[in-house]
Amino acid sequence: MRRGSPLGAGLALLLLLPMLGSTAVAADDPPIPHRVSWLGETLLPEDAAHSEGTTWPTYRRWVQNHLSGIWVDPLVADGRVFTNSVSDEGQHEAGVYQHDPAKGALRPTAWLQRQGTGGSVVTGDEKYFYADVTRDGGQLLVRYQRATPAANGSIPISEFPGGDPLHAGKTAGRKLSGLPGGVSTGRGFVFLTRPQENTIYVYERERMTVVAKTTVQNPGALAFRAGSNTLYALSDNASGARVLSSWTVQASGALTAGSTLTDVGGAPVAVAVNANRLVIADNAAAAQQVRVYEDCVSCVDKLRLVDRLGQPGGLAAGGGVYANDRFDNLTAVGLDRDGHIHVGSNSTGAYGWVDIRRFTPAKALQAKLINYIHSDNVVPDPRDPGTVYSAYHKYSLDYTRTTPGQEWAPERTRQTLDRAGCPDDARDVLPNNKDNYQNIPAAVRYLKGADGVERKYLYAIPVAGGYTMGVYRFDGEIARPSVLFSVGMNDWPNGTPGTAGLYQKWVDGGGEPGQPHAQPNCRIDPGEISTMTGRINYIGYGTSIDDKGGIWGGGVGGKPKTVFHFKVDSFDRAHNPRYADGREIELPEVPMDRILQVHYVAATDTAYLYGRLGAEPAGGVSPRYILAAYKGFSTAAPSRSWSVDMGYQSCWSNGRDYCFPQALAVAGNRVYVADQGTTPVPPNGRIRSYRADDGRYQGSLYSGTEIGQTAGLVDIAVTGITATRLPSGDHVIFREDNSVGRVQIHRHTPVDR
Repeated sequence: MRRGSPLGAGLALLLLLPMLGSTAVAADDPPIPHRVSWLGETLLPEDAAHSEGTTWPTYRRWVQNHLSGIWVDPLVADGRVFTNSVSDEGQHEAGVYQHDPAKGALRPTAWLQRQGTGGSVVTGDEKYFYADVTRDGGQLLVRYQRATPAANGSIPISEFPGGDPLHAGKTAGRKLSGLPGGVSTGRGFVFLTRPQENTIYVYERERMTVVAKTTVQNPGALAFRAGSNTLYALSDNASGARVLSSWTVQASGALTAGSTLTDVGGAPVAVAVNANRLVIADNAAAAQQVRVYEDCVSCVDKLRLVDRLGQPGGLAAGGGVYANDRFDNLTAVGLDRDGHIHVGSNSTGAYGWVDIRRFTPAKALQAKLINYIHSDNVVPDPRDPGTVYSAYHKYSLDYTRTTPGQEWAPERTRQTLDRAGCPDDARDVLPNNKDNYQNIPAAVRYLKGADGVERKYLYAIPVAGGYTMGVYRFDGEIARPSVLFSVGMNDWPNGTPGTAGLYQKWVDGGGEPGQPHAQPNCRIDPGEISTMTGRINYIGYGTSIDDKGGIWGGGVGGKPKTVFHFKVDSFDRAHNPRYADGREIELPEVPMDRILQVHYVAATDTAYLYGRLGAEPAGGVSPRYILAAYKGFSTAAPSRSWSVDMGYQSCWSNGRDYCFPQALAVAGNRVYVADQGTTPVPPNGRIRSYRADDGRYQGSLYSGTEIGQTAGLVDIAVTGITATRLPSGDHVIFREDNSVGRVQIHRHTPVDR
């Protein structure tokens, strides 16, 4: 259950319904006229609209969330790229993408049939495809048919006799001892490295039985050259340095050792080869380049470095500004038979995002496949509605574009992380700890410090159940850690303190008493973590940030009908905001049993509350969900001005209701509320619209034909939707689209009904 998700239904509903100004919403309620687009993934409009074709390759399409490895099929001429990754919200961890030269795009076409979750390696030959998957508590190597995908777009698994025993209903696979380091094929064999065993295994591909193996220190990525029957593997030499070893593959599968290449860069992570070239991805921070080699018969290593692809230092050296040849955490490389180089990177690691770029042999960019979004949304810059922020990126939008998906572009996007300079940035360092990983933007605010200078701050929270709140101060275009509030954090970014505790706070030092550094250094140092006391310890439960940096929330601490507010009290010498003790606000006639979200608008001194009426959902029974407004909220006697029962049709599945109203946003004279999930039939992705001044229902916006009338979950209660008002008067609503990993953009002109 995501942060702030509603939980329940009961007798209080019958008692309080007469108090509510109810709004009946019919199933055939006409939608508000609007346009739908998206940001965060490179997808052609015809692909986003999900073609209704039933023949290869016109199935439903989107770009996966993560990237670990790629393989480029040498047997086809269309630049077909296969991928693998550790997870995907839409359950497409292993995708297939094809170069479309007419469109200059890498287009999604299919995916490998899902078995458990994803892995890290993928390859193929003239008969099968192969990839590792995570299943039944371990890692398996699975084989797939080289055939036309099934009706749902998936490439089916190819079972083999003698597969390792698995649970009922699961296809046979070959069990592995941990994550594989690499996989390749040739001469009817499958080669796989097991770094935990310091071994390369050779499998006969029909029965997937081991026919040979060889010992090599810490083997990693693999590549096979068919013309010479040569297998290449990244590994360690006797002194621990990374090298590229080679073997000749005999007809029996036995490996005969060959030459070793020592000049492989500072941190080689992937290798690929074709008939006349070999490429290595060098992930060293100072490099971020692909090294290009050609055969050299007279050379001791038999290979000669002839070129490099990529700007030295990649994205970090470019200050977070993307360019065609600036890479960001290289993870994969591929070569097709014509020498096109495919470069894969994932920025923050296995749980980062997708960036695959296709270059000509002369290093000219031909196409790129990108997805920068995973289970998150964007928040508008309050000073510039054309600028929005995720926890990691600044997007400059062009609202004059009318083609869906074109308001954003990678070249108008920049990263706000400084991973090298800020090793304890909680947005980056704990991707496997969803309780603490602050990948969700809560707000961007401009706050005036004690020196009278206004500065920009980003507020961020984790996607899951850990209640932390991070404040990041912008230094130019880079957002650096300022203050981190924690309520029950298990692990701090760098493991400090050794014993986790409740209600703790980290302030990056700025010359204050007890702090060791005169200036912030983006690191947790001794003396910078303190224990929060009093009511301020609930600050990590905040659900919205007002214009002055005040943090608002409600319904916690055993007080389900109480609102809390933490205001910025002052700033320290490093311009880190100091928060006062929380103020609790008891409201009259609260028309809900638990407050789930609070959104305060200072311009009208109004707080909009969203919550549930009734017990937590259980046994197929859902509560009601209520939207209410209170005016005079900063006074001693705030008063309720209106409330509505957001009647909705529940949709229970696997013991959970997925269709309840989940998140709200305010823009101009509108309050928008997004349903969490989807209905049995399109259109989906409902966003309700109410007048902010009197609560009158104005209609709903839905996922349009531009995106196939489909929508993933709104999985984030805090900022699952956000909204802004353009100078033209139009409203733009940004909605999380969880399963396909993008942000929906809804634009309309408000007209009172």
